[in-house]
Order: sequence, then C-alpha cells, then structure tokens
Amino acid sequence: MNTIRFARAAAVAAGVAAVALSSAATAQAAPAEQLPPGVIALNDGEGCPPMTFCLYRDYRGEGPAYGIAEGYNVNLHEFGMGNTVSTWINNTTMTALVVDADTMHHQVVEAGQWMEESQETNDTADWVVWTH
Repeated sequence: MNTIRFARAAAVAAGVAAVALSSAATAQAAPAEQLPPGVIALNDGEGCPPMTFCLYRDYRGEGPAYGIAEGYNVNLHEFGMGNTVSTWINNTTMTALVVDADTMHHQVVEAGQWMEESQETNDTADWVVWTH
C-alpha cells in the first residue's frame, strides 16, 4: 500500500514539476480552429464524451466547454479557459491534475470523477496534466 502511495505521490510531483518548467501561462486565447493538440470545443452544456477530460466555464457543466483527450498536457490559457473553469469531468481511464501555476496548488481528478470548484479554488486553474 505504501508503494502505491509513493508511486502516486511521485507522479503528482512530476506533473506539477512539468507545469513549473513550462512557459508562463500567459498565452493568448486561440481561435477554435487553432486549438492545442488533443483539445476539442464542445457546445454549451454538452455532455462529456468518452475518453475525454471535460472542463466547463460555469457550475453544473454549463457555459463554454472543451474536452481534452486522455494524456494531453494542456495550458488552459492557450484557448481562453485559464483561470475561468468551474466544473471538471474526467471520463478517461487516467488521473488528471488541475494545476494553478501561480501557487502550484493542484487538485487530483480521478478517472470517472466529476468535480466542481470550491469558492477558494474557482477560476484559478492554468494547466491540466496527467499522472500514469
């Protein structure tokens, strides 16, 4: 059991370190046709497709929404969703980390988990990275 916890902690640390080493989260929002690799635009309120990590600007899965294919590390500022997301749905088989690059605080979103941000962490996420 301790080996599993250690492996998970190491994976979380590696994901957070990847964000710290990446460029600052200040990229301009890209038009829909120029979304980063692995990112798709969803219709407002659209459900989260299988094998996709979905993010919604508003609570209850409403407002502008995007899906990230499993395994793609993504800077949310590259498509205008940095510091604006309130709802996360992980329809993948992997664990995702939602990272605030300013504080290096991260939240773990397990495979199959649905999460809404608390008042303290709402609209603070800059990156989505994956653990193995």
